[in-house]
Amino acid sequence: MKILVPTDFTINALHAFQIAVKFALKFKAEITLIHIEKEEFSNSDDFDLINPNISSKHNEQFEIFKQSVLHKEEFKDVALVINAYLSFGNPSLIIEKLSEEYDLIVIGARGQNNFTKKIIGSISESVINNAKCPVITVPVNQHNKAVNHFVFCEDFEELDLEILDFFENLNKISPIEVDFYHALEVSDNDNKKRIQNHTIFKAVAFQKLATKEFYFDKSIKPIPEAITEYASKEGNGILSMTFRNVNSQNTKTNLITEIFRKGETIILSFPKH
Repeated sequence: MKILVPTDFTINALHAFQIAVKFALKFKAEITLIHIEKEEFSNSDDFDLINPNISSKHNEQFEIFKQSVLHKEEFKDVALVINAYLSFGNPSLIIEKLSEEYDLIVIGARGQNNFTKKIIGSISESVINNAKCPVITVPVNQHNKAVNHFVFCEDFEELDLEILDFFENLNKISPIEVDFYHALEVSDNDNKKRIQNHTIFKAVAFQKLATKEFYFDKSIKPIPEAITEYASKEGNGILSMTFRNVNSQNTKTNLITEIFRKGETIILSFPKH
């Protein structure tokens, strides 16, 4: 498994890197760090990957960044492959282009002041909407989350069944827990069909992961709030969600964006087809 971690060397990027390191150690992955210097008015995804050794400033930044996480007791003396590259251009477009070559992207969700919140947040949001591989977005101070426990928020659709393969592959490398959660509006007139789909989904999930944890939440709260509240509870896993299709007006597409913008929980989002 290959993990891409974009960094701007802020605390939020550092927390994302810590989650990536945990993921890499548990699932035997290698990490590539990339820092992209934004070039104004660049609308191309053409880029070069440059060894940071050419710049003493950037080389030092990468080393300090890596050691800020790797010096921690839980990561001392671990064998981990970490590559580092520098590039110049449009960060969103470059990351989205690189996503074709990676199995997972782990990226910070927000900056630490009004300016970086806007810039970094817009890059992360663009990446989760356009990347070709799964993306983990990490809000600041969420780096202590375990990477062996996931909350899969699903709609029992065909794409949700395909995502089970992702979890099955992780589970083959190292055991994981996956709780399946479905938020249901009390006014939902399609409940009967959803419950029928749930029966099929549950059978497949049990076969692939031997899981027994399924939660139906019939809530009077708006669905984004219900999902965020459940996923943010202490002890619950990383929130995992899929896009159903490429239609930007699709309910689940908007749902991921709304929950991401709340910045309250780590999200593992899967790409649109």
